[in-house]
Amino acid sequence: MLDHESTLASIEAKLRQLGDQAALDGNTAAEARDARIALENTINEQNITINNLKEENKLLKQQCDESARRGDTADIKLRINQLIRIIDNSLNELEQD
Repeated sequence: MLDHESTLASIEAKLRQLGDQAALDGNTAAEARDARIALENTINEQNITINNLKEENKLLKQQCDESARRGDTADIKLRINQLIRIIDNSLNELEQD
């Protein structure tokens, strides 16, 4: 009878350990899921920023093309400098995130 009691106690201890490990695994999975969601949000925000910059780039190119047709090179240089500043600022913001 003593062997059965010690076997039962051993099984109960192992079940407790498995339960504890399952709880730890559940916490780890939840943390990983939260981290994944945060990364997905960051990716979405960066995609929005990229799309906005692409649109702004198109507009600036159109303005440069219009200025070039008029022969206004000073305006073209100004627009290029503006575009470079916008890109630099965006890159700096992405590096800070």
